[in-house]
Amino acid sequence: MAALVYDLYQAGQAGGQDFGALPRRTSPAGATCVDVDGLLPASTYCYVARARDGAGNRDGNTVEICVETAAADC
Repeated sequence: MAALVYDLYQAGQAGGQDFGALPRRTSPAGATCVDVDGLLPASTYCYVARARDGAGNRDGNTVEICVETAAADC
């Protein structure tokens, strides 16, 4: 059986993810973390990760975490 991948959905505010759109990032199979680039300083980002297996079964997770990036140094 193939390892799970995780689709990471991003929004600029709580509850703003569009699960009908492509995810912001997808992890490699079996990975437990994923890098997200292109974030702006002093901005809020909210994420939901959903698991997907090799057979196409998708998790319906809606647990969300919101973070704020640090202000620019210059």
